[in-house]
Amino acid sequence: MVNGMNIENLPKLTSKEQKCLLRFFSNGKNASEAYRYAYDYSKMKKASVYVEASKFLKNPKITLWIEYYTANQEEVISNEINYSAKECFENMKELQLIALTSKDKNGNPNINAAIKAEELKGKLGNHFKEKFTVEPGDKFSLFMAKVEAKAQKLEEKANDKC
Repeated sequence: MVNGMNIENLPKLTSKEQKCLLRFFSNGKNASEAYRYAYDYSKMKKASVYVEASKFLKNPKITLWIEYYTANQEEVISNEINYSAKECFENMKELQLIALTSKDKNGNPNINAAIKAEELKGKLGNHFKEKFTVEPGDKFSLFMAKVEAKAQKLEEKANDKC
């Protein structure tokens, strides 16, 4: 059961509806292409295929299946992403431990690999930002402008004394 929807309670589809719906999900949700795949369109204009495909998607039986599929897909993706992030973090911890406990020819642990594993764990946890940018008018820019002004004054005073 996904989001309160049970697959056994969904309406039965004809073989053409199943074929069209499966194609719709597997082709990037291109309704016209899915319709052409499942139904005879040889005597139809391009615009007619589009209209029929739109009608197909608005069919109450089909909308229930689309809702079920979408909810199921989001749950599967969410679970996979959460699992992958956790698994990746655990792997980084393990690799970090290996780097610190294994010794090179001089008997030293691989500190660089351990640091890299820590960095990757931090990035995975969104604790590090790749780039630090300063926007004009932000507090840091204003602070740095004051520092530069004071440095300029100190430099001027030093030059005056020389």
